[in-house]
Amino acid sequence: MEILANERMFTVLETALDNSTDYQEAVKAERKAYKKLKKTNLNDRQKALLDRVIDTSNHSNSIYGTIAYSQGFQDGMKLLSELKEIF
Repeated sequence: MEILANERMFTVLETALDNSTDYQEAVKAERKAYKKLKKTNLNDRQKALLDRVIDTSNHSNSIYGTIAYSQGFQDGMKLLSELKEIF
């Protein structure tokens, strides 16, 4: 089951993201915000701190997404199993 979940997360998901207008718009907005940030006059210490905040936020969001996807997959498998018992 884990192999199937990984296959879906890391191949099929990429295709879905490529085809998602919402995701593409979010990535575009992220790049635009980053370009604006680069034009600010933050000193090296402030830049390092901001990078750390962004990195830790991205990391926790990545873990959250992986766990949420896995939980949804497990819930779907459980539902299929329960439906199989009913029918």
